[in-house]
Order: sequence, then structure tokens, then C-alpha cells
Amino acid sequence: MSIWHIVMLSAGVVAASTIGSQAGPCSAEIYSMEARVDATLKAKAADDPTLQESREALLHRQPTPGSIAAAESRLGIASPQRVDAITKRTARVI
Repeated sequence: MSIWHIVMLSAGVVAASTIGSQAGPCSAEIYSMEARVDATLKAKAADDPTLQESREALLHRQPTPGSIAAAESRLGIASPQRVDAITKRTARVI
């Protein structure tokens, strides 16, 4: 068997193996769950209080877990214990 035949056979096997890689019969349930999760997240975001954008946010810097925890603490969303836990976890990762 020549290299050309092996390459063509391999390409055919790869192409045939991708045919069955769809979500299958549960795709409707997946889309339904995704819509429910999105709706829940939007409702939660609308209920939470907001703060004015800081100068640091305007400098195109990404927020860190610590800065998010500090902002949530100022708003009263996160408890001091949660802020401490996030800070300690972040320090371990870094």
C-alpha cells in the first residue's frame, strides 16, 4: 500500500468519525438548561447593588479575585470571612 492510499484512508476515517459527534437526542434539554441558567444569572445580576466604576477599572486592568471580594465587602454582599477566604486562596495560587 502506498503512502497516498494510507493518507486517503486516514482522512476518510477521520471524516467518518466526526459524523456522529453531535449532541444527540438530549440537545433540546441542554439548550433548555442553558437558557434557565442564563435567566437565573441575569436575574441575580439585576438584583445586586452596584458601585461607581473606579479609576483602576478605567485603566483597562483586569479585576482580581481580591479586588472583587473587596468591592463585594463594601457593598455588603460578601462577609469578611468570605473576603479572607478568597484572599488566602488567591495567595496560595499565586
